[in-house]
Amino acid sequence: MRRAGRADDVSTALTTLAVSLRIAREATDDVPIVKQILGSAVHVVELVMTIRNGNAALVTAGKRVEETGFVLSLKTRGENPKQTGPGRRQYG
Repeated sequence: MRRAGRADDVSTALTTLAVSLRIAREATDDVPIVKQILGSAVHVVELVMTIRNGNAALVTAGKRVEETGFVLSLKTRGENPKQTGPGRRQYG
């Protein structure tokens, strides 16, 4: 459970950083190079956030694929998936 809390902390920190960089970027209209640098930093942080969210989505999709494969394997053997508990998983 601590790992989930840590992931939430990282997500919050990345979101805060992205917002802070956007605010700083908008405050630097008079110095174009600084605005460009801050804009690039915002894009990098947003990319990291997208990758992190994508990884979580992939893990969820992987679990769903595994569960679907398990149910299909039971059905092809003529077994009822509702009668087979998670502790009694049998493949093949």
